[in-house]
Amino acid sequence: MQLRNLLARALDLAIDGAAYLAALLLLFQVAAISLDVIVRFFFGFASEVVVPLTSWSLVYIAFLGAAWLQRERGHVALDLLTSPLRPGARRWFDLIGISIGAGCCVVLVWYGSTVTWDSFEKDLYDFYGLPYVPIFIVYIIIPLGSLLFLLQLIRDIWSLLTGGKTTLSETTGSRKS
Repeated sequence: MQLRNLLARALDLAIDGAAYLAALLLLFQVAAISLDVIVRFFFGFASEVVVPLTSWSLVYIAFLGAAWLQRERGHVALDLLTSPLRPGARRWFDLIGISIGAGCCVVLVWYGSTVTWDSFEKDLYDFYGLPYVPIFIVYIIIPLGSLLFLLQLIRDIWSLLTGGKTTLSETTGSRKS
């Protein structure tokens, strides 16, 4: 029991850290684009690094925030078909949906790792963005963020199988507003 609590706490810390990093990247985007617009307006030139960095940070934000959003039950859930069902049936539909999501994350972790490693080994660069930045730096967030998301989905599957509350209808009432 102690090891499971320790692992759960470590996962929560990793998910929280990723979410804070995503928030910082969002603040960076706002500041960088605003500054770029002001400089372009008053001085007539734009930075060549703002568009690639903000584009890449969109990928980082999505993959860093996905696990946190899942843990907080913030993902969109279409429960129109399952809400009239009994709780046991809803639980099975939730289990199927979360399992499909976990399967997708497994593919993203495996394929993302393969592409990232291949880009690292071949020393590839993003010649359309910043030609001096290795592209594996952009790609690496895909397997890492997908791994965090996968671990959170596995935790949700475990909770469903052991009788915990993971369905939307069970958690909506207790969610903080």
